Amino acid sequence: MVLPIHEDSGWQYAIEFNVIKARGQPFRIYSKKNSMTERTVYARHIFYDLNGHFILSAHPTDLNGQEALEWIMDHTYTHRGTAGTAPKPPFRVHSDIPDKRTAYYEKMSPTSALLGAENSFVNRWGGELLRDGYDIYINERRGRQDAFRLRHGVNMVAVEESIDCSDYTPCVYWEATIRGVENAARGVAAYRQLTLPVQPMTFLKVTVDESITDDKEATNDALRQVQEYVAANCMPQVNYRVNVVDLRRMELYKNFVGLAEYSVGDTGTVYSEELGIWTSQQIVKSTIDAVTGEVQSIELGSLRKSIVSFAGLTASSYQFEQQRAEEAAKNTYGYLGTMLYTYERLKNTTYAELAGKVMVKYD
Repeated sequence: MVLPIHEDSGWQYAIEFNVIKARGQPFRIYSKKNSMTERTVYARHIFYDLNGHFILSAHPTDLNGQEALEWIMDHTYTHRGTAGTAPKPPFRVHSDIPDKRTAYYEKMSPTSALLGAENSFVNRWGGELLRDGYDIYINERRGRQDAFRLRHGVNMVAVEESIDCSDYTPCVYWEATIRGVENAARGVAAYRQLTLPVQPMTFLKVTVDESITDDKEATNDALRQVQEYVAANCMPQVNYRVNVVDLRRMELYKNFVGLAEYSVGDTGTVYSEELGIWTSQQIVKSTIDAVTGEVQSIELGSLRKSIVSFAGLTASSYQFEQQRAEEAAKNTYGYLGTMLYTYERLKNTTYAELAGKVMVKYD
């Protein structure tokens, strides 16, 4: 936020650790810069006040999303390392995730427990984060389906596509610790038919909840963790940056309601015939004028969602290509969903990632 140095602007109150409001949301200032004419301040959402709290030990066991969040907050304290009498953070938590999971959090901030740690809440239970003041929502979905349609020359000024395979790992070797026994189960999650010039492999170590005593159930739990890891991490990074047009200012659309509403978490389509892009994407970031509320640009990517993106295809051939990719992938052993990659397709930036089940094998 930029404030002019003027007696009526309130610039003198915009200092470190004070709270400002933008679009109804509280942000705490962590940095400021001064010039002769203005003060620029940088702030984080009040959610990150959780970095000032501490979890000594919290073991939510066989709990659903709401119960697990409450357990984490019940074991979070203001004074590092203390318990019992220390006050809890002033945050309210909400979740509609019905699946029951188990996790162990020790000596970390609740921010790490929710988002950052390897076994964080979003990695174990899944879900998408919504921050609304002091309310924290991690629900199965946070946005609307088919919420927008962006087309070059209509409501989209420009689109920039980025496909990054530098960290792409199509093969995972994993080992599981079951009831304290390391390497009790192991295996590989991989694609069977790949013609990529390189196929890097990564190592994954998973730990099965010690309360699971049945060997078959323990193995299934390990496989589930591997499946979730592959689904979340083993894919190229795909990103779209889009400059949008506020149609509300155009005479043709002045009577339309709900135009130019782009919220993080919403899913919609982006179409550019010039670049051969027709993709279903989710908004992961939006740039908004804090004064007017106008959305200036949005960034789209994958929030644990399947991506369907074809370069060089027309609208008429889209459905056929999707069916063809699905049929081809059915013949692939060890696949993520019905996703099939070949060197030729990646070279031409033509690929598909479709929802499905991760197949893994184990010893």
